[in-house]
Parts: sequence; C-alpha cells; structure tokens
Amino acid sequence: MTEAWQAQTLNTVLWLTLLVGFLRVWMVTFQWPKPFSPWMRLSTAVLYLGTVAIAVGHRAKTRHRVWAFLLILYAVAALQLYRAGMAGSGRITLVAIPLYALLFAGYRSGWTALFLAAILYSAFIGLWAWVPAGEHLEIRENPADPDFWIMQGILLLGAAVLLLVLLSRFWALHIRAVREQRRLEEEITRASEEERRRLGSELHDGLCQQLTAALLQCVALENQQAVADGRTVGVGPPPLPGQPLQNQSSAAPPTSPLCVLRQLLEDAIGTAHEVARGLCPLDLGADSLGPALERLVRRTQEAAGLECEYQEQGATSIGDQQTALHLYRIAQEAVGNAAKHGHTRRILIALHGTPDSLILQVEDDGCGIPAVQSKSGGMGMNIMAYRARILGGTLGVEAVPGGGTRIVCRVPRGRQGDGGQRRGAGPQDDSRSSSTLQENDPHAQ
Repeated sequence: MTEAWQAQTLNTVLWLTLLVGFLRVWMVTFQWPKPFSPWMRLSTAVLYLGTVAIAVGHRAKTRHRVWAFLLILYAVAALQLYRAGMAGSGRITLVAIPLYALLFAGYRSGWTALFLAAILYSAFIGLWAWVPAGEHLEIRENPADPDFWIMQGILLLGAAVLLLVLLSRFWALHIRAVREQRRLEEEITRASEEERRRLGSELHDGLCQQLTAALLQCVALENQQAVADGRTVGVGPPPLPGQPLQNQSSAAPPTSPLCVLRQLLEDAIGTAHEVARGLCPLDLGADSLGPALERLVRRTQEAAGLECEYQEQGATSIGDQQTALHLYRIAQEAVGNAAKHGHTRRILIALHGTPDSLILQVEDDGCGIPAVQSKSGGMGMNIMAYRARILGGTLGVEAVPGGGTRIVCRVPRGRQGDGGQRRGAGPQDDSRSSSTLQENDPHAQ
C-alpha cells in the first residue's frame, strides 16, 4: 500500500464523510427530530468544520491528516456515547476508527487507535456505572425508539459499504502489483534468454570452429606421421559437429598420443555443439511439440531402458512457440521424476487436443505420489505447476489404480497465446528454458 493510495483514499473518505455528515449537522442545528443542547450543536459544527479543513488541507502530510481525522472521529464517538450511552452508535464509531487507522497509516497506527478506543470506551463505562457522574450524561435515546434503530442501521450499512469499497480498491492495487511483478519477471527472463542466445552463438561460431580447426590440424599430423612411418593414410576430414563418426581406419595406433588427442577433440566438439544448441534455439517451431515428445520417448528408452510410449489424439497443433516449449518442459520434468524416483517400468506420454483445451498427460506404473514427492523434494512439481499457471492452465497429480502416478496439465486454447508473452518460468526454472525442443534430454545423458 503506497502513500499515494493512502492519500487518495483518505480524500475520498473525507468527502464522503462531509457529504453524509451534512445531514447530521442539519438535524442537530435545527433540532430535528429531538432537541439538542447548545454545546452539542456547537461541538457538532466545530467537528464538521475541522473535517472540512482536513479535506482541503492537501499540503499537510498524509500521516498528520490521518491522525487529525481520527481525533475528530474520537470526538464524535465521545459525543455519541455522551448522548446515547452504550446503546448508541458510539460503539460503531470506536470499532471503525482502528480499521481506518490500519488502512490509512499502517498496522502500528491501527493497534494504537485500538488502544485509544478501548481507553475511551472503558472511561465511559466507568462514568456510566458511577451514579454521580452518570447523572450528568445526556442519555436521552431510547433503544426501543424506531429512530434509533434507523440511524443505527444507516451507520452500520455505511461502514460496511465503505469498508467493502476500500478493500476492493486494495485488492485492485494488489492485482496491479502482481501484474507488474510478472512484467518485471518477463523482462528479466527475456534478458537472460538473450544472453543465453548470445553465449550459444559465440560457442557455435567461435569455440566450435576453433576446435574443428584444431581437429583438422591433428588429422593432418596423423596423416603426416602415417606417411613418415609408411602406413596407409585412412583418416579423412572430421565429421560435422553433432554427426556420428564414420567407419575409418586410424592412421595411427589407437594408443598413440595423436589418436587420443583426436578422440578428445572430437568429443569436445560434440559437447560444445550440444551446449550451443541448448543455449541458442536454431530450429524451434511452434508446431513441433509432437515430434519433440516422440524424440523424448526415444531418448528415455535408450538412456533408462524403460518402456516409453507416446500417444496423440485430436487437434494438437499449437500456434505459440513458448506454449510448446513449456508443455515440453512439463513432460520432460515428469518423465525425469518418474525415471529417477518412481521406480517405474513403463511411461506413457499422451497429448490430447479438444476444441477448448490441450491436455498433456504423463503416466507411469511406479511407486506412486508420496514416494516421488519425498525423493524429489517438491521442486520439480513446483516448476511444472508454475509453467502451467504461466499458460493459464492447471496441473493435477493423480494416483493411478494399481500403483503409479498420472500428471495432467490442461491448457485452455484461448490462453495459449500468453505463453509467448509470459516467457518467465520462475526463479526455480532450469537454465535452459529457451532451448530447442530438439536438444539432448538431460535425463538421457
């Protein structure tokens, strides 16, 4: 809650108080429907003029204006208790004062206002109970009088409506703050993605090329050594980064330093190329979720030796790149949790498309939900749930009859475009949220 909001809300409350209080001032001035003592009429006029001064005194500090208004409310409550006793509306005013202090000046002021209200209330109880002092109180209101109940109802309704309006405005301010936080999160994530792309480009265009040049020099040295030793030259140009090695006869013995160096360079080129692909998306398509999930299935089978299957049903085309990426990450995390912690033998990935939503399911036949959550620490589940919220969808975890876990992510069709705007995946997200769907699965490495 900012000071600007407090000042604006205080002005609104002050002018509403003046508008409602004008009727009360008119009733007291003309002594309708019952007579009022001269000092009561004077006190009412002074308090009303004091409220006017606070309302127009915009140059004063908000905190000073708040406490000046609260002191006027204390005086109003004292007059109400003096005239109507414990059955009057003074109790309502004393209850409202701490709430106003809480909204306008913070929780410390709210507790202070509550303490002062309790002292004032206790003082009037003591005066009322002490007969010599209680005889001087102007308690003329009859609790059974209809006029009293009408005024009591008006005050209660006004306080309830006003508090409801204030809380509604506070909620709107909270919503705006959440949206601003999300916007800042998107900016931070976008900047990190750009930095990852830059690093990926430098790795691909710089380090990979330098390693390839070093590998060429190593191959040339091997060929020269083979010619000098009278052996057959069988080593050709090195393969392109990321491509498998061809069957070639080595120009040097497998244990020779040049052969070992060549193999190390080939491994370094492959690793650098995969890292560059992970940092810099080169061929990510908006409709590549299905093929990417199929590759995830194959890699899981090869790496973990599990029976993994992919099913697709309905219209599963996604027109947003970030939505496809988030759904892939959810499936990747779910498969990784099942393979690592679920003691599963079979994993099923299913993608279903309906006219109004897209449903991603990852089901396994492992040990179930409690064991998976206790071993994974809950971070993976939090990341998946966060990604689902980014897409405007929901993430559910169900127990499969007979043992196992089913993770269901449902994304509405109308909200899938948000994935392209909300690029952040949260502070707990992995460092490769902008990588392609074709990158190597870390669970398969």
